[in-house]
Amino acid sequence: MKTKIHLPLFHIDHLIYPFVEGAFICKNGTYLNGFFMVDSGSTDNIFNKEALHLLHDDSFSEDSRKVCAISNKGEMCKVADVKIKVGDLEDVEQFNISQNLDFSMFFGKNRIIGVLGAGFMRKHGLVLDYSQKCVRSSELDKFTDDGKAFVCPMNVGFCAYGIPLVCIKNGEEEYLCVADSGCNTSTLTQHAMVNGAQRYERIDGHQSLYTISGETISDLAKVDFSLMSVGYDEEKGSFLVPDTDVFMIVSGQEHLCWCEDKDIPPISGLISSRFMLRNKWILDFNVGFIYVNVA
Repeated sequence: MKTKIHLPLFHIDHLIYPFVEGAFICKNGTYLNGFFMVDSGSTDNIFNKEALHLLHDDSFSEDSRKVCAISNKGEMCKVADVKIKVGDLEDVEQFNISQNLDFSMFFGKNRIIGVLGAGFMRKHGLVLDYSQKCVRSSELDKFTDDGKAFVCPMNVGFCAYGIPLVCIKNGEEEYLCVADSGCNTSTLTQHAMVNGAQRYERIDGHQSLYTISGETISDLAKVDFSLMSVGYDEEKGSFLVPDTDVFMIVSGQEHLCWCEDKDIPPISGLISSRFMLRNKWILDFNVGFIYVNVA
């Protein structure tokens, strides 16, 4: 039986990123408390390089793994097995060690242990719940779309990329975007904005997007778009949910990332934690659905 947890998101209205309190076991056998960021846009867990000296030498594997981000760029990361505690949940989890990702630059002086990715959320049947502002164990064994204002199954994203995806649709044009809690501002390629938006307007200013592949500085635009809602019951079909958000616009590339398998659609954007918080999205990794309850 899986351990049940219910943890508040730490100052989510101020930080925008979803953090939960947690701890990891050090080489001296004691737990060190800190915070994990829940990143639905990452398949894997990532450990803060600043805390590496606290891990036992036996934690590290001889293997390394390439971790990719925008433009399929990334880095080769060492791998470590780390025992962590999140609420009442205690387990040994595998973490990638990124030398490029500087957590202190993003989040100030608070002790950041690392990132918990979509794989962790799926493994433990957890929910990133922006409506209740918490990470909790799923209460669902089977999903129903009754009483839902928006529904999107995660299975397509899981099978292709290991992360949850949603779809922006304009006429016959469809563009996949990551439901990315590790991103504070929604992002689109210029190609997807021009072809996938109902309306867009460039606005003054620039913003930086930080990923494991480094920093990308982008222009901003106010974009009117529609998200495709696909219900659990196929007879009900699909419908569009219109919305507006400020997006970072990535120029010079048609897609953000892609698979070698050409039959798998590429990713063209990111839907941010800020957007999901404002719209009270619920990402249930146990049943594999993103949804919004009817107000």
